[in-house]
Amino acid sequence: MRIIFYALTLLLFLPALVSKGQVTSHAVLLQDTTRFVSIGRRMSILEDKTARLTLAQVRQRTDFVPSYSEKFQYGYTSSAYWFRFEVTNHSQENQKHWLLGLLDAISLDYVDLYLVYPNGQVIHQQGGGKRPYVDWGFFDPAPFFRATFPTSQPVTVFVRIESSLSMYGNVTVWDEYYNLSKRQVVIFFIWLFLGLFILRSLHSFVLARFIPDPQFRFYVLCTFLFYIATLARAGVYSLFLVNYPILLNWMQYGMVRLLPLGLAVWMYSLMDGQPVFKPLRWTMLLVMGISLVGALLPLFVENAAIGEFYAILILATYALFFIGAVLVCTIGRKPTPYFVLPITLCIIPFAFYQMATLRIITYTPLINQLPMLALIIEMVVMSLVLGRIVLTYIRERIATANALMLEKVEVDKLQELGALKTRFFTNLSHELRTPLTLIISPLSELKKRFPDEPMLPMMERNSNRLLGLINQLLDMSKLEAGQLKAQPEPGDMAAFFRTLADSFQALADRRRIHFSFTQNESEYWASFDRDKVEKVVTNLLSNAFKFTPQGHEVRVDVQLAFRSVQFSVSDTGIGISTANLPYIFDRFYQVDSQVNRSYEGAGVGLALVRELVEVLQGTISVDSSEGKGTTFRVRLPLSAAVQSAGKIMAPAGIPAT
Repeated sequence: MRIIFYALTLLLFLPALVSKGQVTSHAVLLQDTTRFVSIGRRMSILEDKTARLTLAQVRQRTDFVPSYSEKFQYGYTSSAYWFRFEVTNHSQENQKHWLLGLLDAISLDYVDLYLVYPNGQVIHQQGGGKRPYVDWGFFDPAPFFRATFPTSQPVTVFVRIESSLSMYGNVTVWDEYYNLSKRQVVIFFIWLFLGLFILRSLHSFVLARFIPDPQFRFYVLCTFLFYIATLARAGVYSLFLVNYPILLNWMQYGMVRLLPLGLAVWMYSLMDGQPVFKPLRWTMLLVMGISLVGALLPLFVENAAIGEFYAILILATYALFFIGAVLVCTIGRKPTPYFVLPITLCIIPFAFYQMATLRIITYTPLINQLPMLALIIEMVVMSLVLGRIVLTYIRERIATANALMLEKVEVDKLQELGALKTRFFTNLSHELRTPLTLIISPLSELKKRFPDEPMLPMMERNSNRLLGLINQLLDMSKLEAGQLKAQPEPGDMAAFFRTLADSFQALADRRRIHFSFTQNESEYWASFDRDKVEKVVTNLLSNAFKFTPQGHEVRVDVQLAFRSVQFSVSDTGIGISTANLPYIFDRFYQVDSQVNRSYEGAGVGLALVRELVEVLQGTISVDSSEGKGTTFRVRLPLSAAVQSAGKIMAPAGIPAT
């Protein structure tokens, strides 16, 4: 049984061993019917580790090894490679119209072709991405050279390749006319792709300007970088920028390294600062930093080792983005799927292409075309994405229009309720003020008739308080209705403030509060609204006396200046806490809102003061410390007035001095 097993094993692997051991470097034969020949298995290969060998030195070398594959594939290396094969042309019709090309070898920096004829003549041609593009009448970023093969004369061909990128391709010989007929389709699709890329990029950037969705903007940026990378790997830039080596070097290497930077920034934003993604976020930050450095490196240095490192980084970024997108969709906040899905579709073929450049998988022509195919699919998917964006935009506009309509209905209702409330307070204030006035007048008469009755002063005081509150509500109703306007009249403002302060002296004496009044002018004529200024001062003084305990102090200071007056009302009372201070000018706001609070009031006075100050186009501010006191400062603009003949204007309801 053991003998049978060994025999079967030998029979199974014998063809492979025989084929691998064969040296198939026999001459390439060209016939009249030859249109295309692949040279791969008919050539021998020499690795030049110094990358400095000359043709004369290479011709003396005997360590060429046969090729066992139709395609060549080398990773990132500093070595140069020499291919050697022999061509014998038996065609009687075609001697000068042959093309020797390296299919798909678009990553080569330098390519040298040497044709060694039997008579000793050597023809040298140069190509590659970092050498001037030679227009042979056809467009192809891969190296192609015209070759002449005399009939029945063996020609030895040497091809030297060198690059800081991964090198792969297929050495071929073509009939020139056959090649041109085939390349027309390729040329058409290359230029079509380039035109679509330009139009699509312009369209996407315009949309990104007007669509305020950060995910869509990241999508536009990343797809743009994918296209840039594809054009770089297709060798398109070398056709236009070969005379600008620094710019070409950056476009070929630096621009491509912005792709992992864009993907990392997008994934970082998708993670939204959630703690579960903290390790991945730090990884993305590291990728951003390394990618940014790599984008700048080609301006200073570039070699195979750097290229291989960033190729690995790009492949790792693809994997991280894919893993991050899955994690975000499953345990984080879900991103917009129709933005992430097209990028994922692009990442998969790009990852296969990157693995081929790193020799993780074997190069095939299909893998080389995958990035182009992926971006064509992305263009189709982009149309669906735009349709979804338009649909979402229409829905949002409809929702916004409906919300605005509902808001307008609510505003109309609020305005109607406001007008109804204003009319209600106005009518109620008028209705309450009339009977209250009829009550206050008899009380004054009763006080004169019965001066010893203790209940009458209290009744009169509370009646006056109620009348003042009703007047305040009436004023606020007028303010809401926009009916309260400033009505300035000429008068002596210094006398006005002096008289107004004197009216509070009796209250200060009764409450045993030290009351002081100071002003910088004894006479000052100006146009001002006596009624509104009086209400402002009266409310502030009433408030100060209300919250100032016995034995403390209330001060009024008036500073009359050119076309303005600034006065302050200060007390050393209980003060206002920092938490309550921002709300004291709100209507019906009370610091002590309990039913059994110590101080009377409805929370209307200070709100009325602020609105009256605004009507007078002035400003009001307050400083207060709890337990130390409060200071209100008011500044009002004034208009100049001419002194009347011996007439001094006094506050309303107070006899003139």
